[in-house]
Amino acid sequence: MRTREWSLQEYFQMFFPSTYGVSVIETSQEPRQISLFVGNPEKQMTAIHSAPLTDFLDICSMAESAASLRDQLKRPRLELVD
Repeated sequence: MRTREWSLQEYFQMFFPSTYGVSVIETSQEPRQISLFVGNPEKQMTAIHSAPLTDFLDICSMAESAASLRDQLKRPRLELVD
């Protein structure tokens, strides 16, 4: 059986539609803190979630975070009116 090694980028992208852009930035070393940026190009919106890397690697926690980010990216964009 052949196993495949996944990058963090690929792991995070699995939780979002393929049209969404996903970027990861490590913001701290001790403990490892990650900021996940998810963009919906169709709506020109970006959502951010920061947490310890261990939270992201817990698949249940990541699924909850991803659902929250997807919800943020579905909301109608508010326009400023003069």
